[in-house]
Amino acid sequence: MGYHEIFNKQIVSGGAALNILNDQHPWRSASLLYACFTGFFLFLSGIIAGYWQNKIQYGRIRERLIRHPALKRTISPKRLNKFAVYMEKHFGSLMGSIALGFFLGFSGVLGKIFGIPFDIRHITIAAGNTAIAVYGLGLDQIPSWFMLAVFGGVLGIGLMNFLVSFSLAFVMAVKSRGIHLSQYPRLIRTIGWYFLRHPKDFILPPVENPDPVFRPLNKEK
Repeated sequence: MGYHEIFNKQIVSGGAALNILNDQHPWRSASLLYACFTGFFLFLSGIIAGYWQNKIQYGRIRERLIRHPALKRTISPKRLNKFAVYMEKHFGSLMGSIALGFFLGFSGVLGKIFGIPFDIRHITIAAGNTAIAVYGLGLDQIPSWFMLAVFGGVLGIGLMNFLVSFSLAFVMAVKSRGIHLSQYPRLIRTIGWYFLRHPKDFILPPVENPDPVFRPLNKEK
């Protein structure tokens, strides 16, 4: 709306806006399949972020930056220390975000190059595109049933993003703990028990970072 007021034209309108809405439609397009691809990329970018964050911590990068001869000559000690602390805290997330940007940006291009149905649907991008297209067409020009279907498609995209990325991360975390498939029912019961007694821990971050405690589900010691 602001763009329209400033430049006196819409971002998209007519057929282009309708195509955008069709791209989010749950059964007129492969939006839910593409949302699953996006969920995998979200998971993969998290792995990349974790890798670089571990490399920063265990490689003692903050100390090495502070003691780097070239940096010491060109940056004041106070700013160099701030820079090193920032890199220590945020470098992993920066690398994960950059990787995710490449994954999301080049997927559609690769799909077109190879002529295969390969693209992405991210909940944030899908919601923004839908809002732009609805404004371009005008809500009164869109049938109610079609608008509801597109809205359901956007919700489905978000659900697939979450389910795929969370499921992959959950399976990897469980594997890293040495929990076998036969122990999953007990694990689910344990998580359910904890959720009923401490639901706030699933929504709000802890005030302090507790020391991790590993208690295997099996009774072997």
